[in-house]
Amino acid sequence: MKKYFILGCFVISIILIFFVCRNYSSKVLKDYDGSIYFGNNEAYAMGVTEGDRIIFKDRNKALIQARKDYSEGFEAIKEEFNLLPVNKLNWKLYKTYGWQLTKADEEIKNQGRKISQFFDFYENNFEE
Repeated sequence: MKKYFILGCFVISIILIFFVCRNYSSKVLKDYDGSIYFGNNEAYAMGVTEGDRIIFKDRNKALIQARKDYSEGFEAIKEEFNLLPVNKLNWKLYKTYGWQLTKADEEIKNQGRKISQFFDFYENNFEE
């Protein structure tokens, strides 16, 4: 019985690793000027895919930069909604709650809205 449990845990772990580490690659057909949303920082470079989705050319670099640019907003969302620090697994919660900040000053609320906007584009990188 113990062997089956261990085998089952192993199989589930492999499946989870596959889905978490899956390489979602969307071919960028043309560049997109996203400077209106996030400025001219190269980390936020965007493109348009075959399905007319606007994506970050390098979603990891974009997330790292967003964490820097909107650090106070991320912290406020984390505190107000009792979340773990943002990561590649829980970012959807930050997208949902970013625009809902109530216990922060206007500048931080604006960062929360920018975080939700950022993740609107970020999620396009995972759609096929």
